[in-house]
Amino acid sequence: MSAHGVVDLLVNGEIAHNETLMPGWFSYRSRHPYCILDITNSLKAGLNTIGLDMADGWWRGRFGFEGGHVNLFGTDQAALLHLDITCASGETLTVDTDETWSLWTSPRPRAALYDGETYDEREDDQEWLMGEGDPVHVTPVTETLVVNESRTIATVEEIVPVSVDERPDGSLLIDFGQNASGRIAFTANFACGESVTLKHAEILYDGELCTRPLREARSIDTFIGAGRGAREYTPRFTVHGFRYATIEGAVCRIQRDSIRMRVIRTPLELTSSLKTSSNLINKLHENIQWSLRSNFVGLPTDCPQRDERLGWTGDIQVFAPAALTLADSAPFLSDWLEDVAAEQREFGGIPLFVPTVPTNAPFDDTAATAVWDDVAVLLPWNLYWFTGERTYLDRHADLAFAWADELVGLLGDDGLWRAPMQLGDWLDPVAPPDAPNRGRTDPDLVANAYVVRSLTVAARIAHEMGCEDKAQAYRAVAERVRTAFMRAYVGEGARMVSHAQTAYSLAINTAILDGESRRQGGEHLAKIVAEDGYVIGTGFAGTPEVLDALTSTAHLDVAYRLLEQTECPSWLYPVTMGATTMWERWDSLRPDGSINPGGMTSFNHYAFGAVADWMYRTILGVTAIEPGFARIRIAPRPGGSLTHARGHIRTPHGDVVVNWRIGGGMLTLTGSTPTLTEVVVGGQVREVRGEFAVTAPWR
Repeated sequence: MSAHGVVDLLVNGEIAHNETLMPGWFSYRSRHPYCILDITNSLKAGLNTIGLDMADGWWRGRFGFEGGHVNLFGTDQAALLHLDITCASGETLTVDTDETWSLWTSPRPRAALYDGETYDEREDDQEWLMGEGDPVHVTPVTETLVVNESRTIATVEEIVPVSVDERPDGSLLIDFGQNASGRIAFTANFACGESVTLKHAEILYDGELCTRPLREARSIDTFIGAGRGAREYTPRFTVHGFRYATIEGAVCRIQRDSIRMRVIRTPLELTSSLKTSSNLINKLHENIQWSLRSNFVGLPTDCPQRDERLGWTGDIQVFAPAALTLADSAPFLSDWLEDVAAEQREFGGIPLFVPTVPTNAPFDDTAATAVWDDVAVLLPWNLYWFTGERTYLDRHADLAFAWADELVGLLGDDGLWRAPMQLGDWLDPVAPPDAPNRGRTDPDLVANAYVVRSLTVAARIAHEMGCEDKAQAYRAVAERVRTAFMRAYVGEGARMVSHAQTAYSLAINTAILDGESRRQGGEHLAKIVAEDGYVIGTGFAGTPEVLDALTSTAHLDVAYRLLEQTECPSWLYPVTMGATTMWERWDSLRPDGSINPGGMTSFNHYAFGAVADWMYRTILGVTAIEPGFARIRIAPRPGGSLTHARGHIRTPHGDVVVNWRIGGGMLTLTGSTPTLTEVVVGGQVREVRGEFAVTAPWR
């Protein structure tokens, strides 16, 4: 089944699947998805009726920020269905959409992803099950159809409210206790014409829904009853990002104990766990998981709530190592990269978000942009590194090499990339609310550090694929850029022109600074963090880097002080403010309880959750030293207030389980590993496979 729009399959009047928003959102111009369903259990002996219930979805519904656009991919709604039936007798038959089908008006006069849905039960008479509707118009299929195997969307769980309060005006205020991507469901017995209106928000302000961060996404659902007895009501063709909701209207008809949030996402399995002696760090980890859940909805989006919800390339580029650790996300991300490649071929560059849509924003979303476009090289490598599957390199090598070649062409005579516009260290905490690219680190410095990184990784990809000439060429250019970077941005004593956390972190982690300059850079970084009061000083580019840079330059104590900081801005500050997901801005909610005044404020963004990658490699201590965890190092590095931690990571070979505890001047480490593993504790090095136990003196 496929559609121009989104579609539910009804068999004998009932939805015949758990998936939703089918067939999903791909780069429709190049790859149009279809879904495969098994409806055997929905069929009955005798007459069966099949119907397709449709809405605009991404195809022609309003989408994009700054007001968005309609009819992005077409002006029609259309559906395609092919049904194969094998009878008990062995006879086979098929049913296809053709001119014999009939058209009926939907009981949903409004169904939009941003704005919500109106359902009028009085118009849902189900005469279509037996009657004759209007004729359909049949057109030939011209799309390139591809099966949606790894990016389906479904209802995966239900959340019970923590409170349902009746307000003085008779409306209900509901707190689900968790910010997520989903819909509300409830049972009600409405009289004919009675209705309720549901409004959604991520946060309350002065006890009311704060909808300003939604911008131009209305996020309002309306249900009108027909007086046919008690039944369940829930929208079908919209999705909201929210924790709080209000219900207004005939709320006396609602069975309050039936109210639920149905979480909507791509059903990826979580594949790791981490618990420490710090409840705040544990909650941070949980919040990162929930932001992954909320934003892996058919594609890796930036946020699930406002008029955006786009597949921003930079967000997933920085978050990918965490995503691949936390969930079985490699097939999902690999398929989305096919859309990135399709749009690169179409536009000649990599858009900032894929699938791309027209914007009213003051930038060219297809212009070459560091950090964001680097997803073309860095994500294929991460897929290979975490899974060990060469197919990911084979599948995406052309994309990676095309971006690496473009980077080479962007370099000037001085060996550096100088661009008229870069997003830089996006959302550095000192950047003005409405100028998030104006951080402390020169955007060109960020860009050229990423040139070195991407060309170095492209060389590794080429080497793995046996393209040694290409690998040597990329390495040579990377070294030329490194030399130019040192000349342009690094002064005496390794002091950088941008004396900021991000600048030093990137230069250290990309090996631009090495030897003595690396040591000096680490000293500068540690001193800056201390002078900043051990609060975070990084945005999207620097946040995944800073703890690793401190750790690798012998400043683990500073890294832990930064991680455990609770003052704003920090990772744990949102936790102390009641966050249940990661925030887009370090101060989306300010200490005085006010909402950040910027026009771009989300309470469910995973980018700063990239820290989970460091947490697993440093706190739990599990690191792959060969692709696919074929060889592993287990070397926990406790610090800060932590006295114990336990967890696991699922690898292609099985689970790696780690449990360590400090007590009585000793560190005890136990666990199990499926492959030959180097265990390092207190200077002791052992090679183990299977269960292990190590005890060593601890300072």
